[in-house]
Amino acid sequence: MRRRARSSKAVLPENPPAWTLAGFTGAAGSPDALVMVRAVAYLGDEPKTCITPHTQTWRDDYPMSAAVMKGPLVFVSGQLATKLDGTVERPYDHVKQARECYAGMLECLKQAGGDFADVLDFTSFHEDIRGALPTMDDVYIPEIMAGVDTELSATTSHLGSTGLMTRGALGTFHALADLSGGGRVGCTPDSIWWKGVLPIAGAARKRQGRVVTVAGQVACNPDASIHAPGDPDRQAAYIFECMREALAGVGASMADIVEINSYHKDPRSLPGVLSVAKQYLGENSPAWTAAAVPGLWMEGYLHEVAATAIVDRDL
Repeated sequence: MRRRARSSKAVLPENPPAWTLAGFTGAAGSPDALVMVRAVAYLGDEPKTCITPHTQTWRDDYPMSAAVMKGPLVFVSGQLATKLDGTVERPYDHVKQARECYAGMLECLKQAGGDFADVLDFTSFHEDIRGALPTMDDVYIPEIMAGVDTELSATTSHLGSTGLMTRGALGTFHALADLSGGGRVGCTPDSIWWKGVLPIAGAARKRQGRVVTVAGQVACNPDASIHAPGDPDRQAAYIFECMREALAGVGASMADIVEINSYHKDPRSLPGVLSVAKQYLGENSPAWTAAAVPGLWMEGYLHEVAATAIVDRDL
């Protein structure tokens, strides 16, 4: 993974992008693919500012910044619990590493002029998905989103991974922040099981911002039971219905989606998911990255689908 990252120096600029590396079990729809790269570009006239705190200068060996700011947006690379030399110190502990990752993230956000209140979305990849729950219970809820109402929270996604950039890293956490005014607002429809349970919005945006993020949606009923166990198409339909409702609550629609990231336990289910999505997206054809993963938040989930939308008005 590190070798592939270094080889990209030939094509990436001297002011490199934020970058998150994670291993998957396969590229859904492309079974022979060994490497998959997803990219986001911002075409505004504003200057691009690359941020790499002293604590993360090990990134200088690769074509990546710890964070990049352009216009009101801040893209934070997947944070790792590394020492100054880029290695991870034993003993390996999910909660301890998560706390260090969030500290690195906050350092980047502060250098950009923001903080956790500006983050629209947090996404994490875990070598063992079972480690995601303690990082949520012991770090994210009491420390990162302490006292924040669900409807004012950020969105999140939590995925299993076959491996991360650094040996010994148990998780990597990246974020998208929006420094636009008006404060963060979210919507979590009744159909989403974590409403009133976890400080996670179904969809989030800044009131004066133009970017909307949608949390990784899963097929889970309001009582936390699996919806349509074993049926990938019916689970997909439930996911996109939740997505539609969440977007509507923050003044957006499925027609505003510009990107979808989907994660699947079985990549062979992707054609059915795309067919279901067509019923909700209509003529909209957003960018779509689909990956197979070794684990999702709860046993029985067959997909997790996150999205980004762009709107043209304040809320």
